[in-house]
Amino acid sequence: MISYGREETVSLIRVVVRNRRRYSRPRASMLPSIAQLTRAAEGVFIVEDVNNIGPNYDPTLLAWEENFRRAWPRFADRYGERFRRMWRFYLLSCAGAFRARSLQVFSILFSKEGNAIGNSVRDQRQTESSTRTAVLEASALRV
Repeated sequence: MISYGREETVSLIRVVVRNRRRYSRPRASMLPSIAQLTRAAEGVFIVEDVNNIGPNYDPTLLAWEENFRRAWPRFADRYGERFRRMWRFYLLSCAGAFRARSLQVFSILFSKEGNAIGNSVRDQRQTESSTRTAVLEASALRV
């Protein structure tokens, strides 16, 4: 939780979601969709912001896999070849799913219902924006 003072609190979650209904595993491990997450929040939280960072996860997972390969000699005796193959398969198959856009990662900012993030945070953003506009207008007059 992040607090902006008083009782205004927000939560930022980062979650992997699916784009299509596919079941490769039992239903208990099914990834939610963004629609399911926001519906579940209705009446409890207000969705303040949603940001899709999924397109960045393909290269991120490939970098993790490369780091894993480089570090593997230090852990080979402890974890064994089966673990190495499974972990590489997991990282590379996830990278493929993000590249194919069948998986996404969203950062979702929630505020508590009744404690709108609005007033103080939005007022601060408005003030900052107005200040920048005033500075730009003043500098334009000096031309």
